[in-house]
Amino acid sequence: MTTSGHAQDCETRPVDANCSFYSECLEDSFNCQETDYQYPIEYGDRFCRSFQDTRDELTVPGQLWIDRTMVCLQQFLFDKFLVDAIFSFEVEENICRKVTNAAFGSHHLCYVKPTGNYSEGVCPLWRDYKVIFEIGRPWEAIGTLHSAAVTKQVAETAQTCISYWLKMKSKKSLRPQIPIDKIIKQLRSVIQSN
Repeated sequence: MTTSGHAQDCETRPVDANCSFYSECLEDSFNCQETDYQYPIEYGDRFCRSFQDTRDELTVPGQLWIDRTMVCLQQFLFDKFLVDAIFSFEVEENICRKVTNAAFGSHHLCYVKPTGNYSEGVCPLWRDYKVIFEIGRPWEAIGTLHSAAVTKQVAETAQTCISYWLKMKSKKSLRPQIPIDKIIKQLRSVIQSN
């Protein structure tokens, strides 16, 4: 379950999707708001809260995906940056750039298999794609410092999901046939309306 407003234990690996991780752990540890690489607040916290605020618009599997993905993203950042920060008195130079680059690098994997299993990732959630895409709002990154990173994560995720769908189709999965044309039409309408 995603939570917010609760004190975050920054010395323990996250087990719940707590949006305050980004402000209370990452930002408080590294002060990235004072740099050009403001991922903890401007991206991590912002989108965590956006997903949390609209989770009721998703199917139950979509809601579980949000929780699993948030935990995956936070555990990655904790393991890569906060474990060392707990035992260090010095903040590494360019740490905010490294946090931002690593965070964006983790998105694709956490989106498509947050628990190590593709069936629990975003690819099977075709009924939720429109809402997920509207929440993620990748078009807002166009022309920003993060434009290339966002474009890459969207492309990698789309490529993985297309492969997933083709694999399911070739296995004649018992799941309903995925209406790819309908999904593309919905995504185009979301992009054009923004």
